[in-house]
Amino acid sequence: MRANAVTPVTAAPVVVKGQTLAAAAETKIEQIRAQASADVERIRELSRTIARAFHEIGQALARLKDPMAYGALGYKSFAELCAKEFSFSADKAAELAQIATQMTREEAVSIGQKKAIAVVRLCRATIEDDTPAQVAKGTVTLPSGETLDVQRASARKTEAAAAELRRAARAGGGKGSKGVGQKEQKAGNALEAKLHRGGLSGARVRVVAGVPGKEPRLRIDGIPVSGIAKLCKAICGKGR
Repeated sequence: MRANAVTPVTAAPVVVKGQTLAAAAETKIEQIRAQASADVERIRELSRTIARAFHEIGQALARLKDPMAYGALGYKSFAELCAKEFSFSADKAAELAQIATQMTREEAVSIGQKKAIAVVRLCRATIEDDTPAQVAKGTVTLPSGETLDVQRASARKTEAAAAELRRAARAGGGKGSKGVGQKEQKAGNALEAKLHRGGLSGARVRVVAGVPGKEPRLRIDGIPVSGIAKLCKAICGKGR
């Protein structure tokens, strides 16, 4: 007797709401891919926004440094406003304000916030009367004898150069120069306190080592244009 032939059974495709399981899986993958692509583009957009925002923040801070501005908000000083309203110090705020007032948005954004702040610190540490924008495009001779190409240097190397200049200034500035002693530093601190009492709480006075053969120099930052009369009165006892 011949055995009955066995007919193979083919499983029917699983249907999920009108789609096969494979098609549903592919649809899910496409949805995930689309969301992931959108997230990547959003992060890129936000990153570009963040990169530009620090210059705009600096512009606003520069306006807030005016005693009329922070006084109108009920604060006695710019430092007090920063402490109460922001998550960064008055020194950091002053650096951002200096970037915004002495560098164009394109110049600042092209090197980024970290490098821009490092350039500001390097500019403050030098004895030349250059602006951050000028320093960013030039070279600086360090006490070690090395020449730093600021435009090509990283933010970290630029910050290290600023720190080296500050250390040299405290130690005496280098061969042939007259260093900053306690007497000179005390005079600088006294002048800064005097400016603060005169209503210029954003003023910063630094004493930097003199070039060979010359005494240390004072550098005064943080004085708004509207504060010139107060500056004259605080220093000389007369209005402009």
